[in-house]
Amino acid sequence: GTDKKSSDLVASLQNDLETEKKIAEAKDLALARAMEDVLELKNQLKGGGPISQERSGEMNTEESQDERERLAAELEVERQRGKQLAIEVESKNSELLEA
Repeated sequence: GTDKKSSDLVASLQNDLETEKKIAEAKDLALARAMEDVLELKNQLKGGGPISQERSGEMNTEESQDERERLAAELEVERQRGKQLAIEVESKNSELLEA
């Protein structure tokens, strides 16, 4: 019966990893959405109203451009972190499969 036990263990560990991966993806998505919301709000506060691509280009001040780039950079860092997490989960998964 030990084989059954170890395969159950592997299955349950894989489920945990799947769950973790889903959580990581959800966090990444939530973060991306939140950042978009923040950008949207900032643009509205600057009097832009809902932004359309053409209009946002001409009403950009230097400062809001910098701000936008800074936020984009932060978001990129978070995305990379999310990707890194996914990679770690993948490698744990394959270790389990090989075990």
